[in-house]
Amino acid sequence: MMKGVDTLRGIYLPLFAIQSGMPSEAIAPLFIVTAVAELALLPLIGRCTSKWGELRTLAAICALGIIAFCMLFVFRWYGGLLASQVVYAAFAAGFQSIGVVLLARVTGRDVGQGAALFMTVIQTGSILGAVLPLLVPGYQAGIFLIAAALCLVSVGVCLVAQRVEKSTRFA
Repeated sequence: MMKGVDTLRGIYLPLFAIQSGMPSEAIAPLFIVTAVAELALLPLIGRCTSKWGELRTLAAICALGIIAFCMLFVFRWYGGLLASQVVYAAFAAGFQSIGVVLLARVTGRDVGQGAALFMTVIQTGSILGAVLPLLVPGYQAGIFLIAAALCLVSVGVCLVAQRVEKSTRFA
């Protein structure tokens, strides 16, 4: 789901921005600000993961994804879109870095299984992120509510997985 959200943003943010009347040269800075913020946030994400654990941190990161996509839904001015991409950067950096750790844990030490699972997750997410927005006519802001909903489901999955992990650890 998280990769689906990332794909949705990558495809539909520029289309939404152009549909909203933004000049095409204003779109690249949305992605640049995200990339720079991702790099800056990685150490903080690492500290949070060490303190709270992978699943709790990932749930918080998905909550930030909800905020970022709600900002995209609400804000129609350029500064608001830039701000949403800074918030989104935490989601993008976090789901990828923590996701790799969690996939490695699930697959154990078998690199082949890990690679196969990684590709399955990435491809499924990419298809999900490209197809789900087709439920919204045009390139309207409602597309980003789909992303927020996927982030919300991801929060729930992370919290359930954390509870399961805790209960199996103490069993």
